[in-house]
Amino acid sequence: IFFNISIMPKWEQPTINEFAKIKDISDKNKYQNIIKIGRDYAQTLVELAEWAKPFYFDLEFTEEDKEILNNENSQTVFKHYLEKLSEKDNWTLEDLKDLVKKSPKELNIKGKDYYFPLRLVFFGKTSGPNIAEIIEILGIEESKKRLKKILILKRKFPETEE
Repeated sequence: IFFNISIMPKWEQPTINEFAKIKDISDKNKYQNIIKIGRDYAQTLVELAEWAKPFYFDLEFTEEDKEILNNENSQTVFKHYLEKLSEKDNWTLEDLKDLVKKSPKELNIKGKDYYFPLRLVFFGKTSGPNIAEIIEILGIEESKKRLKKILILKRKFPETEE
């Protein structure tokens, strides 16, 4: 790949195994953007490899995550994003930032009711990088795929009983 294990300190060598699990790092631009943004969230290469997984692997959700994803406001946000991302082919980071900024007002959904579900659907966690940057790294098609998957899976998530 991009590493020479023989020159790495022993404590960093497990990182090679973590990166080796990643399906495909042939998209150099995506890989570099993940590294660039991930530096703010990881202290070591091992942490960076772990942090990068949501960009390469299917997301897994806890029961608490499923409750958030199944929420009516979340579903409204997902449908809105699927519609908006389908409106054009070429999205810039600035376009995505504009979408993230304007949508809460359009939907009348704010704060954690808006941001948590989006980070979950795209990144698998309620906290993390800027949503526009996540979408840019994933790409529009992968982002739409994740939205569609959650909208379909909603039928499979059990409703939360009070």
